[in-house]
Amino acid sequence: MIEYSFRAWHKGEPPGCSQMLYENYSGEVFAWLHQGQPLRIMHFIGTCDKNEKKIYRCDIVCGYPYSGELIIGMIDMHLIMGIGLYNKSGKIVDEFNYMQRIFHWPDLCQLEVLGNPWENPELGFPIPEEG
Repeated sequence: MIEYSFRAWHKGEPPGCSQMLYENYSGEVFAWLHQGQPLRIMHFIGTCDKNEKKIYRCDIVCGYPYSGELIIGMIDMHLIMGIGLYNKSGKIVDEFNYMQRIFHWPDLCQLEVLGNPWENPELGFPIPEEG
């Protein structure tokens, strides 16, 4: 069964009042958006990390998925390409560059979520552009 789940970064005012919001029920984040709340919505990619934590778009993850080399990157999703893992410069990490590897879920499940660019700026990843 496909699970649809979303979270949203709420750009609170005054500065310092921002927070990550998680849905209590499916579609709740869209009700918040309809209310005019300043949100950045991210969706669950359909799998969890090695600690059973849901992986969302814009999560920063690390692991040794293919070559045994440590990879750290930010998860992004694209309509045509699928799931990609990007470094701090916004370049796709080669190991996730091919469709057959992108959808190899067991390897994605070996990653570990470190955080996201809003709550963990110390990880050094830029805030992604809207879209």
